[in-house]
Amino acid sequence: MDNEFAVILVAGLAVFGLFWVASQNYNFNNQATSDITFYQNDFGQIGEATQDIRTVNFGTFSVGEGRGDIQAYTAQEATVKNKLIGGQKIELNYQATAPTTGHIEFEVLGKDGKGAMYVKVNGNEIFKEKLVTTGTPSINISSDVLKPGENKIVIGTTKGGLFSSTEYSIEDVEVTVNDRKFNDYEKSFRVYQYEIEEFAAANLSFTLPIDSSTRTAPLEVFVNDEQVFSQRISRSTQSISIDREQINTGYNTVRFETEGNARYDLENIDLTVRYFGTIEPGTATASFDMNQSSLSFANREETSEYVNFNYVNLMPSQNPVQVTVNSFSETITPRGFSVVKIPEETLQEENTLRISSNGSYIIRNLNVLSQRPQE
Repeated sequence: MDNEFAVILVAGLAVFGLFWVASQNYNFNNQATSDITFYQNDFGQIGEATQDIRTVNFGTFSVGEGRGDIQAYTAQEATVKNKLIGGQKIELNYQATAPTTGHIEFEVLGKDGKGAMYVKVNGNEIFKEKLVTTGTPSINISSDVLKPGENKIVIGTTKGGLFSSTEYSIEDVEVTVNDRKFNDYEKSFRVYQYEIEEFAAANLSFTLPIDSSTRTAPLEVFVNDEQVFSQRISRSTQSISIDREQINTGYNTVRFETEGNARYDLENIDLTVRYFGTIEPGTATASFDMNQSSLSFANREETSEYVNFNYVNLMPSQNPVQVTVNSFSETITPRGFSVVKIPEETLQEENTLRISSNGSYIIRNLNVLSQRPQE
């Protein structure tokens, strides 16, 4: 009989020991605790996001020594106006070597008045037209009005009447002249706030169609004065990755240059920005029941209840996450492993859990549990 009692006692102690070890699987403060997990789930990915693309085309131009389209003037924004007293116009002097043709382009942002915009080259009026908002005129300068030496180009507006006045607001103004000269090329481009916030990738691409380049020095490319490319290249297509830190909201610049007698003829110069533009926010909802024994444990004064989970953000921006258990709700900014404390008396026999955020993310290893520190 004594031996049988001893066997039963040892077996009982072994079972109790296993139960105690199993109860030590979670510890916030590196102290001995007693835990009960009421609910577990691995929700996986919640919500979806797809990339949108916007491309800015810079056209065709040459960099270095030789004949090409030389940028004589550029402005992100400008105003031309003609009033009863005073006015404002764009005037520039271009020193040419052997000019052939030229080109002027801009976009009309706004207009006030009935006057027409005009362009004069060396005193010759080559363009005069009443433009409307969002208009994008493309104005060619013929070879018969250009000359070697100094060329004066004026962009202005008429008043629209004897006692009237007119004002045009324009942007992305560019004047180019086909000339033989050493030429660097700079162009501005706009990046919008939402493209920065949900930035995925960007790249600048261009092609050298024929091996007409003189590769005595590298072709260098700068974005906002930071060098992103420097190579001696021949016939090829190049794609340069642009990092999020290299561009800003608003206007940015890209510049192509080389040195000495080097020359590069570039075509199909495109800047492509990829961003998360279409987002389908996700919500994960689950229900779980608790028996009276579990509720009694959770409602003890010495216990604390928590929701914890591992969080992986799938978006460039960090979106807050709302955790709701029955009538309790808390919004957090999760960073990997996240913990939300549940107030006393929140848990019931029938419970509803909801995780929601305005983005796309992954929730793994979610637990609803109660913890009681052991003395």
